[in-house]
Amino acid sequence: MGKDNDRLSRRLGAISAAKPVDAPTLRPVAMSRADPRRKEPRQQTYRFASIAIGRQTVLRCIVRDLSASGARIALEGAAELPAEVILAIEQTGRRFRARVAWRSEHEAGLCFTGEIPSKPRVVDLQGPQNPAPATVDPEQTGRAANSDG
Repeated sequence: MGKDNDRLSRRLGAISAAKPVDAPTLRPVAMSRADPRRKEPRQQTYRFASIAIGRQTVLRCIVRDLSASGARIALEGAAELPAEVILAIEQTGRRFRARVAWRSEHEAGLCFTGEIPSKPRVVDLQGPQNPAPATVDPEQTGRAANSDG
């Protein structure tokens, strides 16, 4: 126990004698990216999405920023993406055809070429079309059961 106490005392002494380190100055995060190459500013976001490649391959990704004309996504293996993909944003249910404008190892920039319309939900505003089921008289039910058996 004596060795452990000595060791702990030395560590605490070293910590208290250490000079404070200046933390790096943090700059505020911009809510949109103003880039002269873009038609519209992209809003920073963190939305789960998936990339569809063909009919069977689906890759999970995160949308890091988004505009009406495109998105920046983060995913492993982004460098391997084909020229055209479909982006499906889980939170909104929106799906876009997109051209891959640029790619790196972990990110890709997408330029939307069109939105894929979602199937409209059919909502019956008039309620059920069938009348309510008729009430059953227990006397008749009992007689029918007795006559069958």
